[in-house]
Amino acid sequence: MTPLARSARRAWRDAGSLEGELPWFGFADERTILTVGGEVLSLARLAPRPAAGRSLEELALDVEDWIRLCGQLPAGVRLALHAMRRPCAVPPNGGGQAFPASAWARREREVAARCADLQVVASWCLDAGLAADGGS
Repeated sequence: MTPLARSARRAWRDAGSLEGELPWFGFADERTILTVGGEVLSLARLAPRPAAGRSLEELALDVEDWIRLCGQLPAGVRLALHAMRRPCAVPPNGGGQAFPASAWARREREVAARCADLQVVASWCLDAGLAADGGS
């Protein structure tokens, strides 16, 4: 295994999950969490929308939709987008005798940068007042 492959596997293994970062108390349903502070937090995975072949006007409309959505949120609601990009689960294989080692190492770096897994999650949180009774 090449040093690049070992490094990529270690980075994949050490990458933390979103679940480990949240101060959750319990689950209300499959995507809604009750936090220790009494807030209701809901998560949704966003499907990527391809930009290829779309005009600048169409892309601008998407941005305007998000701005409009954020502007209509009530005062006590927070919205966040979380972009998680992890290294490839399986690093690319070596080139054997067909390519010089230096050329193949450069190609591995280029491919690894392109095949990284990108996930986007939207989270919205509101204070439901569940902790207002003093935390009993």
